[in-house]
Amino acid sequence: MGQLDRELVKNFLEGQYLYVRRDDLAHAEWLINYFGLQAAPRLSISGWKQMWRRGCSRGMSLNITGVVLKVCIQCRPGELGNFVRALVCCALEVFQRNSVELLPLPLLTLDDPGKALELAVKKYLSEPEHDDAREWERLNVEEKKIGCHAWSWLQVTVVNFLYCQGTGGRMITDGMLHGRKLTAAQQASLAKVTAWSERWIANEDDEGMKVDTWENVAEALGDLYTGPSIGKLYPLILEAILPTTPGAGNAARIPLADQGFKNM
Repeated sequence: MGQLDRELVKNFLEGQYLYVRRDDLAHAEWLINYFGLQAAPRLSISGWKQMWRRGCSRGMSLNITGVVLKVCIQCRPGELGNFVRALVCCALEVFQRNSVELLPLPLLTLDDPGKALELAVKKYLSEPEHDDAREWERLNVEEKKIGCHAWSWLQVTVVNFLYCQGTGGRMITDGMLHGRKLTAAQQASLAKVTAWSERWIANEDDEGMKVDTWENVAEALGDLYTGPSIGKLYPLILEAILPTTPGAGNAARIPLADQGFKNM
């Protein structure tokens, strides 16, 4: 714990629920005092979904789509959001590793102008007073500066999450620890990731994209979609299956001869 950046851990923990067993009260008190934790607003899952809806209700360029995905993952309640926020804390200044080990990869960071652009998107998504069509058009143009970064960050996050197999219900695991300084192999890997991101957004047109329900998207794709069939789940209730059951006083019968048992 002493190796972790105290300010990063504080930012990670504030706003999170702290569940304490009776025999762990002393440890909880130490944690609060050591990191100087204070109560902070917590984003609910319903509030998080509202952020999604606010961004997805308008046309989005590929660049800003990547930024929206990154911002929403960073502040998402639950395991994925916790993993991303904790992984930032696990980048150690001094960390010994085998030179051929690639993972986890350090999450890509932005310079100050890039952080300001990302913060502008977060404010637009989370604060209703920023919901303005002209502001969104401006962001669609400005976010081209960090679109490649956002898509590269998303790729690195997915690879790290699969490698660490989530968090298993824990805040920080040993497998999440890594060095801040990139090895030569990591630099080469991130160069490939960046090249893929650049290629992904290179042919973007001015029309952008608009997020819709799967039903509408699937209909628009037609024969282009060759993946598995995706349906909507409905709760199974007794009233729904009663018409298919035997009536009162009747036993259920299965004609075995129709099921392939020819000798019955």
